Amino acid sequence: MEPSNAQMKRMAGIITANARKFTNDGKVRCIDVGILAVLLMKMGWDEDKALLAASKQKSITHALSFLKTAVFIDCTVCSDIVLESDLSQNRLIPCGHAACAVCLKTHFDGESYKGKLTCMECTAEVPQNINLKLLKRIFGKDYGSFDETLFRRSLEREEELKYCANKKCGASFSVPRDLKKMHCPYCKTLACAKCGFTWRKEHENRSCENFKKWKSENDPNDPEFQSQDLIRKTALQCPNCEMPYFKARGGCAHFTCKNCKKEFCECCKTEFWKGQACGNEACKTLGMHGHHPRNCFFYTRDYSHEDLLKLLKDANVAVDETVPEDSTATCSVGVTNDDYRDSPCGVQVLKAGKCEKHYKEYLCDLIFRGRVDVLSTWTMDKLENELRKHKKEVPVFPSMSSNELLVRLREVVAQVLPLAP
Repeated sequence: MEPSNAQMKRMAGIITANARKFTNDGKVRCIDVGILAVLLMKMGWDEDKALLAASKQKSITHALSFLKTAVFIDCTVCSDIVLESDLSQNRLIPCGHAACAVCLKTHFDGESYKGKLTCMECTAEVPQNINLKLLKRIFGKDYGSFDETLFRRSLEREEELKYCANKKCGASFSVPRDLKKMHCPYCKTLACAKCGFTWRKEHENRSCENFKKWKSENDPNDPEFQSQDLIRKTALQCPNCEMPYFKARGGCAHFTCKNCKKEFCECCKTEFWKGQACGNEACKTLGMHGHHPRNCFFYTRDYSHEDLLKLLKDANVAVDETVPEDSTATCSVGVTNDDYRDSPCGVQVLKAGKCEKHYKEYLCDLIFRGRVDVLSTWTMDKLENELRKHKKEVPVFPSMSSNELLVRLREVVAQVLPLAP
């Protein structure tokens, strides 16, 4: 008995719906491949084999022929079904272990950040040069990014990435960690590998600190010393590649290194991540975010300067509260422009020769550097949320009053979630 038109239409709708779901779930590249996979499943083939055959063949006839002759085995890492012929192409040299392309890419992507590739099964070293064809095939268009990350991190393992002391050159190159003098391979400038100053004979029998002292006493007008001294006082250094930058006052705390592209907080140096890339599954719905300590400028910039002052005084941290004698006095804090030139802020002074914005920055900096905890300003809800956020149990104290409970909860948070050193 042949099916009616209504039955045929309903069956076509079911097949299309299932195919569309495969497409939306990323299991197939387009709905046509999904339809072919669904048809194969209706004929009795399991989902994994049907999807694999549909991705490799263009017609139902060729797909069935493929399935009858293909040899399937399980990936040793994820246990998904793969073709034996595909897995044989993925054997690592020299250990011979293999896995599906998806598992290999995921594994080696993580390994690249360690600067050394090892087997996912036996941890034997997997040299990049003799596995180049395999790596290029599994990474495809992403190979360039993978290769650059692996190269940089491998240098960091065995050597340090340094920058030429000649500002007109500024090239980066690798230097062995125990080397005292570094020679730029591009402009041939000789410099100290530790402090970065152009090499002078006066540095020969002096430590870097003593050489800096000598330069300040004997050659204070040396432009190189002046620029290095300015960087030491005002620079922001990338926590990943140590590239120095001039720190702009009044910033948003979110900084992106132009050298290595890492994004981090100007205050606490914590990295910014997108979603679950930080390693916390609870963050999968978040955009770019960082896990700042609670006394970081990222949070304290929203406090009033009165609250900041109280926190510092309670922690016995010395604070400049000088009020200007002249009511028309303006903030003299230098605001750095793109040419590294400072011009006075010019806004009316609040205290310590600074306007309210720069005075708050000064207070926030004291709080972070002095490891001052801010829990005394937190409410009950905020304390409980902090515990839940870090998967800590919220304690119950039924016999306490609300004020006693607030004090006790602050003590609990301080104990189980102390500020990092």
